[in-house]
Amino acid sequence: MKRLFFTLICITFSVLGITQDNNPSSEKADHPFRIEIEPTSYIAKGWSLLGSYGIDKERDLSVGLYTIASTLPSGLNRTMFWNVEEEDEIRLTFEAAATLRYKIPYFLNTESNPYIGLFFGWEAFTHTHATTAQVTNLSNFFLTPQVGYEIYVFKERFYLNPSVRIVYEFGRQTDFDNLGDITNSGPVIRSFVWLPSFSLGVRL
Repeated sequence: MKRLFFTLICITFSVLGITQDNNPSSEKADHPFRIEIEPTSYIAKGWSLLGSYGIDKERDLSVGLYTIASTLPSGLNRTMFWNVEEEDEIRLTFEAAATLRYKIPYFLNTESNPYIGLFFGWEAFTHTHATTAQVTNLSNFFLTPQVGYEIYVFKERFYLNPSVRIVYEFGRQTDFDNLGDITNSGPVIRSFVWLPSFSLGVRL
């Protein structure tokens, strides 16, 4: 079902791009809404969706809502958590955030420009130990500054979005009432981590 949903989204993006009017004036039309997905989340048995709306006249400043779920690549286990092994399975079961983004109009003759952004929200993980199969639930709030670049590839509607996110975790909660010595407390979310990200987006 998730693969079908991902395929439908990709087809929608393609149709929106192919069916646009070739008149250059239409390319500059006002399209305040944006929808973005992260393809890797669907590959990792999850989903992602960001919907945003441009609130200023130039549509450079936007606010939105973001959600994602996926299984973490094993290479990220130790990057994001203390006291875990690469063989363990860690799943981001749910994340929801409010977003703020400002696209910097550095290149005035094109929509492709860098931007800065901010995420604030809550997330929940499950950690399954590879040997004992013990399951630990973890959750926390996060604040994530983001730096990225919207690269428009067709009609100034469809774009690629590579970025770097710097995640600050706080309010950590786990199944352990008293963490005590962090080396003996089970999995713990690290308080700071930077992550690369890539998404596909379309302006509506």
